[in-house]
Amino acid sequence: MASRKRSAVWPYFQDGVDPNKATCLVCSETIQHCGNTSNLLKHLRSKHQAEFADVEAKRRPFEGASVTAFHHAMETGDYPEMLDSVAVEEDAKHERFAEEAPTAGDAGAAAETCYLSGATSKKRSAVWTYYQDDEDGNKALCLICLENIQHRRNTSNLLKHLRKRHPAEYADVEDRTKRRQVEDGVIAAPPCAFKHQATLQNTCRNATKYPDILEVITVGQSEQEQIRRALEQEARALERERELTEQLRRAQEQEARALEQQRALTDQLRRAQEEEMKRARELEAGVLQRERQAIEQLRRAQEQESMAIEREREALARMREELERDRRLFRRQREAAGQGSQGEVTLKTENADPGLEVTT
Repeated sequence: MASRKRSAVWPYFQDGVDPNKATCLVCSETIQHCGNTSNLLKHLRSKHQAEFADVEAKRRPFEGASVTAFHHAMETGDYPEMLDSVAVEEDAKHERFAEEAPTAGDAGAAAETCYLSGATSKKRSAVWTYYQDDEDGNKALCLICLENIQHRRNTSNLLKHLRKRHPAEYADVEDRTKRRQVEDGVIAAPPCAFKHQATLQNTCRNATKYPDILEVITVGQSEQEQIRRALEQEARALERERELTEQLRRAQEQEARALEQQRALTDQLRRAQEEEMKRARELEAGVLQRERQAIEQLRRAQEQESMAIEREREALARMREELERDRRLFRRQREAAGQGSQGEVTLKTENADPGLEVTT
C-alpha cells in the first residue's frame, strides 16, 4: 500500500471500505481500481482535466534527464551526476510501469506509445476513431455496425473486428498509425545514440574511472534495441495484416465478380425462359386461331348444308303439293270421266231395246 500511495494520483482519491475501490475527492464518485491507478487516471483524464494535468506534471518531473545528463557528462566528464539523473529517471519509469502495467497488452497500441526526444507522450490508438467506450470500460461500441466488442483494455479485438468486418476503416487506421509514427519520428535514431566517434572514444577512456557508465550505456542501448525490434515486429505484423487485408479485398472482389456473372447468367436464363414462354404462347395462340377458323368453317358448312336441306325440304313440299294438286285434278277428271260415261250409258239404255239388259 505504501508504494501505491507514492503515485501522484492519490491526493485526489481516498480509499473506501472495499480495498479495490477509491472515492474521488473532486466529484465523490467511487472508482474501482483493482490495485492499480489506471482507472483513477482515466477518471481524472475524462472528468477532471486540470487535476489530470497536475498529476501528469508531478508524475513526470525527471523525463529527459538521462539524455541531458549524458550530453552534459560527455562535455564536462561529470559522470556521477549523470548516473544519479539516470537512476532518478529509471525509478520514475519503473513506478509508472508498475502503476500502468495492467492496461498494456496490445502490440498495436504499444507501437503508438513511444518515447521521443526523452519525453513520454502516451497517445490513444487511431482505432478509437471508430469505437466508443462502454460504461464498464471492458467493451467498446463499433460506430459503424453498432456491435459491442470486448477489448479487455487493449485494441487487439477492436483491430480484428475492423480487419474482418470493415477493411476500408482498418486500412485507414493503418495509414493513420504510420503517419503518426512518421510525424513523431519513431523511425528516427534514438536520442541518446552516439553521433560522434570522438564522444564514444572519450566515454571508453573514462570507463576505467567510472565503470558504471558502460553499464548505463549498455542498458540504454539494449532498451533501444528492444524498442527497435518491437517496432520491426510491429511493422512486420502490420505488413502481414495489410497482405491479409489485400487478400481479403481481392477475395471480395472475386466474389463480387462471381456474383455479377451469376446475376448475368440468371438474367440470360430468365430472358431465355421468357422468350420460350412467349414463343409457346404464340404457338398456342396460332393453334387456337386455326382451330377457331376450322370451327368457323365447319359451322358455315353446316349452315350451308342446313340451308340446302331446307331448300330440298321446301322443294319436296312443293312437289308434294303439286302431286296433291295433280292427284285431285286427276280424281276430278276421273270423276268427271266417270260421270260422262254413266250419262252415255243412261242414254244408250234409254235408246236401246227395253228387253235388252245392260250390265256394267
